[in-house]
Amino acid sequence: MTDVKGTIRTGDPKALRVERLVERCADWVLQERHRKVLVEIEKILPSVHDTPELEAQLLLWKAQALLATGAPERALAVASRSWDLDASPHACYLAAEALLQLGESDRAEELLQTGCAVFPGAPHLAMALAMLLADQGRMPEALRVVEEIELSPEEPAQTHVFRAGFHANLLASMGRWDEAMAVLDATLGEHPGSELLARTREDLRNHRARMLAAATLTASWRVELGASPPPWPDVEEEIVHLARTFEAGDLLPMAACRLSRAYAHATGVRPRQPAPWALALLLTVMKLDGEAPATAPFARAAHVSPSSVRPIRRRLDGFLADLEPEIVLRSFGCTANPRLDEPPARGDAGGTVVPFRPANGERP
Repeated sequence: MTDVKGTIRTGDPKALRVERLVERCADWVLQERHRKVLVEIEKILPSVHDTPELEAQLLLWKAQALLATGAPERALAVASRSWDLDASPHACYLAAEALLQLGESDRAEELLQTGCAVFPGAPHLAMALAMLLADQGRMPEALRVVEEIELSPEEPAQTHVFRAGFHANLLASMGRWDEAMAVLDATLGEHPGSELLARTREDLRNHRARMLAAATLTASWRVELGASPPPWPDVEEEIVHLARTFEAGDLLPMAACRLSRAYAHATGVRPRQPAPWALALLLTVMKLDGEAPATAPFARAAHVSPSSVRPIRRRLDGFLADLEPEIVLRSFGCTANPRLDEPPARGDAGGTVVPFRPANGERP
C-alpha cells in the first residue's frame, strides 16, 4: 500500500495528520487489526473531503480493511470511489480483488487489463492479471503477461523474487522444466539468500520426479491390468466411467481396479450391482491417500444410494486391515504410493505438468 508522503505539503496539518494515521494503519494491518483501521479512518474521512488525493489514499486503506474482513461488495464501492478521486494502481488492484471475491472474474480481468494499460510501470497489476489467468487454466496467456513485465533495478528484491518464482511455476505447469529451472537458477544467482526461490526450486524438482514416477507406475499398471481378463468386468468399466466423471486422472481408477481384482481373488465375491462397488473401491483408494471422502456427496454424483456403498466400504477396509500397511500403499495407493518417491525405472513423462503453485499452497 502506498503512503501519502508525495501529497503532503510543508506545514499542511491535514496532510500530516493523514500521514500519521497511514503509518499507524500499516502497523495495525501487520497486527491484523483491520476493524481498528476502519474505525480510525472513518473518524478522519470527513475532514479530508475537500482534498481528493488525501481522501483517495485513506479510501485505499479502508478498501483493503474491508476485503480483509470479508466485505468485498463494500470494498468494491470504496476502491471505485478512490479511483474516481485519484486513479491509482492500488485502487485498480483492490477493486479487481473485490470483484474476484464476488465471483466476477470477467470484470476483474477487464479492470486489470485496463490498469496494466494505464499504469505500465505497476508490475503488481500485471502479476495479478497473470494469476487470474493461471487460476482459469489459461497458462500460455498468463506466461505471456509475466514475460512482458519489465522490472527496474529499483524494484524491491521481493518483487524480482516473486516474479521469478511465478514465472518458473508457469513454465513448469506447461512441461517446460529446463526453462523453469534456468529462470530459478538465474534469479538465485542474483538473490542467493532467497529461501522462497530455493524452496520453489526444490518443490518443482520433487514435482517433476513424482510426475515421472507416476507416469512409470501408470504404464506398469496398465500393462499388468491388460495382461489378464478382469474378474469383475462390469465393475471395472464402471470404475473408469466414474473416474472420468470425477476427473480423477489415470492412476486412481487403475488402483481401484487392482484392488477389485485382489479382493475378488481373495473372497470369490460376485457383485450384483457394479456401480456401488465401483464407487466404494474408488473411495477406498482415496482414503489410502490420506483423504476423507464422505460417501453421500460422491454417491449422489454417481446416482447410487449411499446406503448401498457404505457396507462395501466397510468390507474393503476390513480386507485391507489384514494386510501389511506398506504392501497396501505400494499396491493400491496413488498420491501416497511410496513408489512415487522412488526414481522412475524407465521412460519419460513428456508433457506432464505440475500446479503453478508450490505444493504447500503458497504462491511463489
